[in-house]
Amino acid sequence: MKTFLTFVAFVVVTGLATGLSSCGKDGPASCGATWGIDLEPQINSLSTAIGNYTNDPTEANCNVMRNAYLAYLNALKPYADCVALSPAERSQLTASINDAEDDLETMCVEN
Repeated sequence: MKTFLTFVAFVVVTGLATGLSSCGKDGPASCGATWGIDLEPQINSLSTAIGNYTNDPTEANCNVMRNAYLAYLNALKPYADCVALSPAERSQLTASINDAEDDLETMCVEN
């Protein structure tokens, strides 16, 4: 869960930095100021799933949260190719997505 929170923080910071510029229509993803709007359905689903799991931490709710998180990560992947990001930012975003995907494997496993 720590990686999840770190990842979300990274996306917010990166979004603020790239939100000031726009990739334009020629970019590999609409990755300028609209990324938050583009991913709004996934963000809303993930937020709802986190709230449901927090209020009722069942295995079923955890699996819903994990699936919402996976959908969000899959929707976020094209943004790692955004030309507005520096190579270091692209690398960091890709690494964060990969780390978050690794966390999914154990997200709903009881210790």
